[in-house]
Amino acid sequence: MEHRKAAAAARSGCLALVDMDNLKHINDSLGHPAGDAAIRVLAKSIRSLIRPDDLLIRWGGDEFLVLLFGVTESEARRRLADLAPAMAATVLPGCSDPVELSFSCGLAPFAADSPLDAAIESADDAMYAEKQRHRVVRSLRGA
Repeated sequence: MEHRKAAAAARSGCLALVDMDNLKHINDSLGHPAGDAAIRVLAKSIRSLIRPDDLLIRWGGDEFLVLLFGVTESEARRRLADLAPAMAATVLPGCSDPVELSFSCGLAPFAADSPLDAAIESADDAMYAEKQRHRVVRSLRGA
């Protein structure tokens, strides 16, 4: 029985959708090689924060789906909190000065016996809500 519980826990966890902020601006102002490099920085930064058994999937142009197995949403949030400092002050091709890369992230728990569709939709909604908060903060700061 304990073995079955452990196996189930290993397949449940928290799903994260991570989307790079302002990729269009990077592409338009620094060029597509810089945008491609920014996407690679995001992927490498995520990979450095997750375990070998977790999954990192490129979900779209600048979106990544991360499956963190056997963790709660609060544990996933703590783990991904280190992503922002890992991406700060990045030097991209075509730019001599460091660029501060940012991202928006939505989290949702998933269960071993449920399809991921609902968790993906929930994480997507949370990610876009966070993206809206980033825009409000930037506009209040005059950025």
